[in-house]
Amino acid sequence: EYFRRLFENFHATSPVKYVNNLKITRAKELIESGMYTVTEAAYASGYTDMSHFCREFKKAMGVPPSRHGKG
Repeated sequence: EYFRRLFENFHATSPVKYVNNLKITRAKELIESGMYTVTEAAYASGYTDMSHFCREFKKAMGVPPSRHGKG
């Protein structure tokens, strides 16, 4: 609890949300590179459940990972 409060005061977000944001940002970079499929990017970013990854990605980026960077 003490660590969480310190972390939130410094980063303005919870540790879990911070780590999730790092993972989604990394997946986004991998997808944008064109060298990784969505599935490969998800696994390389630490996700093992594709449906969870897709939900988190869409929540963070506003579009599903399969549509990211298109149109």
